[in-house]
Formats: sequence, C-alpha cells, structure tokens
Amino acid sequence: MAKTVSLRSRLVSTLEARRDKGLYFELRAPEESAIDFASNDYLGSNQPGSPFQKYLEQTRLRGDELPTCSTGSRLMTGHTKAIERFEVLAAKLHGAEAALLFNSGYDANLSLLGTLPGPDDCFVFDEFVHASAHDGMRLSRARSNLYCFDHSNISSMTENIIRATKEHSGTIFVCVETAYSMDGDVAPLTEMLEKCRTLMQELGRDVFLIADEAHSAGLFGENGAGFVSALKMNTHPNLIGRLVTFGKAFAAHGSVILGPKLVIRYLINHSRPFLFSAALPPKLITAMTGAYQFAFSKEAEDARKLVWERVAFFNRTAAKYLPAEMLPKTNGESAVQVILVPGVRPCIQVCDRLVENGFNVYPVGPPAVPAGGERLRCVIHAHNSEQDIERFLQAVAKAKAMHGPSSSSCISSRKRALSSMIFILSLRYGCDYPKNCSCREYLFSTYLIKMYPPLRNAVWNIQQRLSAHKCFEPALISFEPVTLRLDPKMRALPRLAMSLRHYSSYAKKTRPVLPRTTDAAAFTNPCEVERYLHSVKNTLPLRAQQMLDDGVLHQCNPSGQTWNGREVLEAYIGQCQDAEERQEAVVCFSILLSRYRLSLTCCQKCLYPMERCICDCVRRVVPRHHLWLFQHAGEYGRNNNTGSLLCLMAGAQRAIRGIREQQKRMLDHIERNRTSTVILFPNKSSTTLDEYRRDRVVSMGSKGEGPLTLVLLDGTSRQAKNFDRFMPSDIPRVRIRETSVRSWLDPIRRQTEEHRVCTAQAAAMILSELGDEDTSEAIESAVRSVLKIAEMRRYAVSLSYRKEKRYPSNLFG
Repeated sequence: MAKTVSLRSRLVSTLEARRDKGLYFELRAPEESAIDFASNDYLGSNQPGSPFQKYLEQTRLRGDELPTCSTGSRLMTGHTKAIERFEVLAAKLHGAEAALLFNSGYDANLSLLGTLPGPDDCFVFDEFVHASAHDGMRLSRARSNLYCFDHSNISSMTENIIRATKEHSGTIFVCVETAYSMDGDVAPLTEMLEKCRTLMQELGRDVFLIADEAHSAGLFGENGAGFVSALKMNTHPNLIGRLVTFGKAFAAHGSVILGPKLVIRYLINHSRPFLFSAALPPKLITAMTGAYQFAFSKEAEDARKLVWERVAFFNRTAAKYLPAEMLPKTNGESAVQVILVPGVRPCIQVCDRLVENGFNVYPVGPPAVPAGGERLRCVIHAHNSEQDIERFLQAVAKAKAMHGPSSSSCISSRKRALSSMIFILSLRYGCDYPKNCSCREYLFSTYLIKMYPPLRNAVWNIQQRLSAHKCFEPALISFEPVTLRLDPKMRALPRLAMSLRHYSSYAKKTRPVLPRTTDAAAFTNPCEVERYLHSVKNTLPLRAQQMLDDGVLHQCNPSGQTWNGREVLEAYIGQCQDAEERQEAVVCFSILLSRYRLSLTCCQKCLYPMERCICDCVRRVVPRHHLWLFQHAGEYGRNNNTGSLLCLMAGAQRAIRGIREQQKRMLDHIERNRTSTVILFPNKSSTTLDEYRRDRVVSMGSKGEGPLTLVLLDGTSRQAKNFDRFMPSDIPRVRIRETSVRSWLDPIRRQTEEHRVCTAQAAAMILSELGDEDTSEAIESAVRSVLKIAEMRRYAVSLSYRKEKRYPSNLFG
C-alpha cells in the first residue's frame, strides 16, 4: 500500500527544499527613502513632482463622478463609450488598425496566444520570451506544436520554421519580445519580419509574427509608440499582433492587443480571459487616457531622452567600477541593465547588501533566468541622477568584493572543461582554416559552440583573461589531438587530452595564410561545401538557391581533386538571357563561396572571425531615420568593411548590387518614400543637408521636418560612382558638411584622398547633422571598439594576412 503524505507535510518539505537551494521568495516592501533601481516606472511618472501628476490630476477631476466598478464583463454591462474611445486612441498612437483592452499583460498574452492558433498551427518562439507567453502557448490548441529557437538568432528561427512546416500543416506563429525584460536587449525585428515574409513566399505557408512590446512601449518611437513603430514596421503584412502594457512606462494599468480588425473580432468572440473577466472600471479608464495624453507631451519626450542619457552614463560608469565579466555587452539597448553575479547565494547576498545601503534592487535567479546566469536586474529611470548611479555602482563593487564569487568558481567544473575545449577548438579552427582540418572536424567544433549558448560568455571571458595576461597568441600554440566522449543527447561528458606548447619567439612563417574565397584551396572537399550550403539554402538569394539546385558547385570539382569553377561558371552564365541575369549569376556564385567561408570561420551576425567577434562590443540603437545600405558584392563578407556595422547595430537594410530581388525591394522603398529619400554621395549636383532640409520645409511645410530615408553607397570610389548612375536621377544627392576629416580607420586602412571616410563614419557624420547624436555616438563607439580589439589582439580589424605585406607596420608585433 502506498505511503500517505499529508498536504501540510508535502508543502513544508517543498518549501524547505526551495529554501536550501536559495530559491525561496519572500515579499518585501521597499523603503520609501530607497533609491529606485527596480521598478518599471521608466519615465519616473509616479515620482512626486512629476509632470505626469498634472495630467493625472486633470483626469482625476474628470473621473471623480465615475463609478469604481465596471459591474460586468465587456460583453454585458462592463462595456462603455470611454473604453471605445480609449481603444481608438491606442490604435492611433501605436499605428495599428484596431486595439482591444485587457485587464493585464498576462491576460492579454493568454488571450492572444491561447486563442488564435488552431490544432494544426505551430509556435516558434524565442527561448527568452516571458512566462505569460509560455502559459498562453500551453493553453492553446497548438500546445503540442512548440519550437524554441536560440535567443534572437535568425538562423535558428529559420531552421525551426522550416522544421515546423514539414511536421505540421497549419500557420506558423513566431513569438518574440521587442525588448527583453531580463536581458535588456532588443530583438532584430526588421530581419525577423523580412525572413517571415521570405519564408511565407518560399514555403507557401502563413508565417506571422507576434511581438510583445511590454518593455519597449513608452520608451521607443515617436511619442513612445514602441519599438515596432520606431522601425516603421507597424504595417508589415507578417505582423499579426502586438501587445502593449500600461504598468511600465505609461504608469497606469491594463494592456491592449493591437492588430487587424479581423483578429480583434475573433478575440472578442473566442478569448476566455476576455469573455469571463469583469471590465476595467471607468475611473481607471480615465486615468489610462491621461497616461496616453502625457505620452504625447513635450515633458514625456524630455523624460525619454533623459532615460537614454542615464543609460549611457550607467554603462560608462559601470565599465570603470566593475569587471567586464559582470557586464553583458547588450547593456544599453534598453532601460534594463544587467549586472551578472553567478550563483544564487552570492547574488542574494550582494542584493541584500545593496538594500542595506539604501538602494531598491532585486536579484533574479532560476527559473526566470538559466542557472549560472543569476543577476541584478537594474532599471534606469529618468529620475535617477548621475550621482545616484555612481553611488550605486560603487556599492555593487564593494558588495561583490565581499560576497561575489571568484571568476574561477562562476562556471561548474563540467562546463569549465567544456568551455576550455570549445575555446581550444575555436582557436584552432575558428581563426584560420588550415588545410589539414576536415570539414567534419570544423563543423563539429562550430556545432558545439552553437549547441551551448550559455557557454559563449565563458569562452569570451577565457579569451579576455588570456589576452589580458598576454599568455599567448593563437598562432603560438600547437595542439595534440583532442579526444572526447558525448552521450546521444549531446550533453557534455568531455574527456580531454590536450597539450599546449609555446614557441619561444614569434615565427610568421608558421602562420597560415587565409585563402581568398575564390581560391580552390579554401575548400578541401567541395561536396561538403555543397552539403553545408543546402542546409542554409533559405538564407540565400533566390538565384543562389537556384544555382545550388542546379548542382553548380558539384560540377566545379566532380573528381574531388581538380577545380574548374571558372569553366563551370562561364558555362552557366552562357545560358543566361541578358546582361543583368549574367551579372546576378556571377554575384551569387561569389556569395555562395563567401557564405560558406563566413559560416564556418566567422560570427553569423558581424561576419568577423569568432574569436574576434564584435557583437558584444556594439550597442544596438534605433535611428530616427531609415537607413539603406547599397553594397557592392565585393564588400559582402569583407572583414574590414564597416557598412555591415550599420546592419548589425542600427537596423540598416542591405541591398547587394546585382541581386535583382534586393535591388527591387530597395527601389520600391525609395519610390514609396520619394519625397523623403536622399542619397549620400558628393557629386556635382549634391547639396549640403542643411540646404536640402531648408528647401524641403519650404516646399512641404511641417511635413518636411519628418524622418528621412538615407541611402548609403558602400564600395570603392569607382564603384560608388557606378552606383550613383544606377540610382534614380531625380532623387536628391547630399554631401557631408565637413570636407577635411580624418578617417577613423586610418591606422589600419589608409585612404588615397584626405576627404575619404569609411561607410560607418559617413553614416555617423550625416546622422549627427540630422540631430541624431545618440545613433552617431553609438556608431563611433562601435568603430572605436573594433579598433581597440584590433590593438589588443595586435592585428588589424580582421584584415586578411595579405594586407600585412601591404602595410608592414608594427600592427603584427
């Protein structure tokens, strides 16, 4: 007979076990005098003396006569004209077709995700989405069709969408947050939506994206309309729904779902949290209306600017007081800043010490974040002064010294062993592609790094410590075979046998030369090349996909020994009908080879070698103006190209010259925004930006002061001139006001003329003239960070080794 256990004993034992693990939660009210670094009141609206209180007082006076109870659900007596007006106002502010009010963000997520999908539909969701999103998906009819992808990883998202379409016949719903509450980073939303559009066309299936804007609404975009509106993606055909909450930057209560009218009508008829909940009371609706009125005010705009200034100050000061391993590189993308304190007990102890010092801050541990990622979640507000921030960071440094773990104990022994193995493999195969390394070995080491995202920070920390102590450089190591054993589920049980041997002096002749992408020696087995490219086929241009299907790469080396790529390409383009099609074939063939090399040796986001990845060194920003990068095919994958920085950190859209589908998308965008598009190119007819804007305001009035679409030509001087002739002649050309400037990349890439600058610098200078100083400073900081890494590593910004002969300076020691 089974042993009986009372409810009381079971509850007590469960809580005690949780207490022993350091995961026991208790409610505590912050001291009124404590300095706030915890609340989601981003704009400081609830602080005494806030301008928001004036708007709240006006609505309070109007709402004194209103009832405090709604008396029923929305389908019965709870629906009022005030709610209708509020929903119209919400749809207008956020640029949506319709809006539906809910009692909380949790209710809204349960309603949207739990109601919309059918039994054959699928969810493809980011691994860091909110707990309410998980609950909504589990309550839906598609609860068994869940696919999780790596955080903000476009390739992983694409793979899971393709896998879902093969296994299920319904619609694919991609779930992301625009700004993540525990990591503070923002999603690559533009790329995600465009990828959903592409996959929808290629797969012949509905692929829609749902964006949770809980932590971006009120901070991003015009009047705080949100991250989606800031990117001008609110009308994107693949955006099926958005969620905005009012308990954060808007300092009110409740939430709205934004989307097409058809979706809103469906939720009204089928959403159980909507049907069976009492509506919000009229008095609260009046207060929420006041919150929206405040969002349109100049005071709110000033508060938003102040938040971003304080965020920048926090990151500058944190770098001064705290070690780099405590500060994720995503800090600065939103108002949520993270200070890593691995270990549950050390994190709680550090937090308790800060509370004793008069700061209101909370620790975050499992299950909200993965084990080993314990942190202090610090929220920067408009009411936080610079003195408060500096005192807070000083207190964190002291508390960490008393209670924080040492850097060596942050990683478990098993993870530390695996980290070392991945680091060694990445140094061996990630920097250079030696001829004695098989594709299988390389793919295996790359796969390990992708399989263990939590270890990426550990690998980065090991690299930083080794570099800081100048123990060795990657070229000064010899490796014995690495042996390891893994169980079937790829959980790491590594048994390592390795030896490192330092050379007494640096011998350049031992350093392998990185081959060019068109060189046959770059690929030891073209069949492996073709197999790999088929696995990433959906990320390639349509012409490149067609070339893969036609077996062009396989024909280049049928025997596995001789390379006849030139002859195969000439035969292929001989079948093309016109010059444009032939040019596209040549470009796509080059991209196929470049993509293979970059996929194996480089980070997929920044295209720099893995051990010199700059993704963690740049801060993503949302520029006030739309950026298009018209790039020469030779610049794609070129390691010292700075135009890719704009795509990585500023959301610039890329069009490669010769790829007709991309050129068409760019030209269609220019045609739709003809009156607000300018091309940055200093030809004879170009004017300064001040002259252009003055003429535009005279001809268009107040509309002429709106955001612009800036087209940047990324190529050599001769290539840029050809691009200029290709672009519509009636689009105005503008030039930078300053004519005598020094290129930021002058130490590593000399310009033939004094006024020539790199693409990123040109973008920063023109954005500065437009008044977007935040984006301009972020771009300059990113380029400076790249140069700093180059100086630290003692070689230029991912320059090919052939450049060493061209510039025989002391860059290489």
